Amino acid sequence: MAWLIASRSCVTSSVSGRARQLGSLTAKGVLFTLVFVLAPALAQAAAPQKLAALTFDDGPYGQPTNQILTILKAKQVPAAFFLIGNNAHQHPALVARELAEGHIVENHSLDHAKNLSSLTPAALTKNIQSAEQIIADITGHKPALFRPPYGYTSPKMLATLRKLGYTIVMWNDAPRDYQQTATPDQIVSQVMGELKPTAIIDLHDGRDVKINYPRQNIIAALPKIIDGLRARGYTLVRLDKLLKLKPYLS
Repeated sequence: MAWLIASRSCVTSSVSGRARQLGSLTAKGVLFTLVFVLAPALAQAAAPQKLAALTFDDGPYGQPTNQILTILKAKQVPAAFFLIGNNAHQHPALVARELAEGHIVENHSLDHAKNLSSLTPAALTKNIQSAEQIIADITGHKPALFRPPYGYTSPKMLATLRKLGYTIVMWNDAPRDYQQTATPDQIVSQVMGELKPTAIIDLHDGRDVKINYPRQNIIAALPKIIDGLRARGYTLVRLDKLLKLKPYLS
């Protein structure tokens, strides 16, 4: 699976030569070009270590985000939080805490719209920049990384994000912890079962813009995920360090 999809006008230089264009892909009848970060190149660069980055989508989300931050602090693990702008507006103190405790805060759109990739460039720009401004007002930084809601992309989304200076970052390990039916043990098992030598793990401290959505399964699973990764010889690093990318535009 791709970790990094079309970003700045010169993606290859932005990741020190560790990315290359691998042609075109057709999805749902739409032809677009992907840029892949290659696992072997990253693994070789980091050898002999195995590296994993924890990422959290859809927050901040009130008490669940606080609990996750407390676990990360106790375990001394840095993470990347892909924030929904409207949620960040509701919980600015949590965004500030994320930054103060050494995590990076990135853009996951204003409202997690399922049709985001099909919006006009003007509407897409407004959505992304609205979230960007909310995050910048809280942190003083404009995010450089973007994760599209549901992982949906389109040619016009890629072109728009490139113009805005963003790098789109995906994942290669997704335990679907957002499903209420997923138990903590199932989440842990899924993470361990999908591990790559260099892993980007997609977790959720929220659930799009829903209110009071249960997050106890990932809260219970998170310490076991961290311990399990370390037991398997993984070093947990921050996403921007893993991909050799700048986390902020300013």
